[in-house]
Amino acid sequence: MTKLCLIGCGGMSRYVHGPSHKKLRAEGLAELAACCDLDGEKAQQYAADFGWARVYMDYREMLEKEHPDGVMIVVPERATCALACAVMRLGYPIAIEKPPGVTAEETEEICRVSGDLRQGCAVFFNRRFCPSILIMKERLQALDYNPAAAHFSCRFERLNRREADFPSTAIHGIDTLQYIAGSPYKEVRIFYQEQPFLGKGVVAYHLQCRFENGATGTLAFLPNGGRMEEVYTAHFPGHRLEAAVDIQRPDGKGYFTHLQEHEVIEHMEAHQLSEQLDYYINGGFYAESAAFAVWLAEREGGTCSSPVTTALQAARIADALRRRAGEICF
Repeated sequence: MTKLCLIGCGGMSRYVHGPSHKKLRAEGLAELAACCDLDGEKAQQYAADFGWARVYMDYREMLEKEHPDGVMIVVPERATCALACAVMRLGYPIAIEKPPGVTAEETEEICRVSGDLRQGCAVFFNRRFCPSILIMKERLQALDYNPAAAHFSCRFERLNRREADFPSTAIHGIDTLQYIAGSPYKEVRIFYQEQPFLGKGVVAYHLQCRFENGATGTLAFLPNGGRMEEVYTAHFPGHRLEAAVDIQRPDGKGYFTHLQEHEVIEHMEAHQLSEQLDYYINGGFYAESAAFAVWLAEREGGTCSSPVTTALQAARIADALRRRAGEICF
């Protein structure tokens, strides 16, 4: 059984990762060897709630004593790069939360260390594992469409988000649209709607892009839209596919719809997409952790699930948003 250690027992970790780890243990996919946090009391409570065997306040001591197969790191993004690189240098494959570093430079450093050491580093972009997105990806692969005739879009709405660094959240949509399109970005043009009446630095972002496979795309990030919603669509001759992900909106937990020549030929609500509607399941968090645990158990030099190198473009585009760049090309 895969032996795991965890660094970080704070809010995000407790909210979605803790329940995921508990299910990993229940399903026989992982041994929860030890968790670590600078706050010892917090770590003790986390271990008791989710089934971790031992508790540490120093990750170096934990790794020296436990010798796990892999380490999951769920800490504030300002601490991610230094900690990720340090753990890989100690000889352990890791999985980290998004964004993989505060800046593109930090993401590049994580990629460099991972490559130099040939050490696996997965990044937890949970949308890649959401049931609605997985179904959409599966249907697109089966349709054998011409990418040069396809258009993909993302509408990413939140309520009352007033922080200046919304790109740290928008990176989800940037990554997911590329994942659905099945191709890296080639060029992105960016337009900004400054919204000072909502707070200093609050901006809505509108992106127009072209992918390497010839498809086009648009992304709209609205930090203070009319509702909490995140919807991805694919359009090509005769077809429209649409997937909404679970972002804990009170009136819905995701769906998938496929229209052909104006007619709905397939529609799946959340309860049809997943047997469990708990957010840690329907939001893809358990599946991403399970994929990491399975890779650790089966790897023979292969690439880990969601390798950090696949996050580079999204990190660079998010950086471009922070800098108010007009375009970015690859």
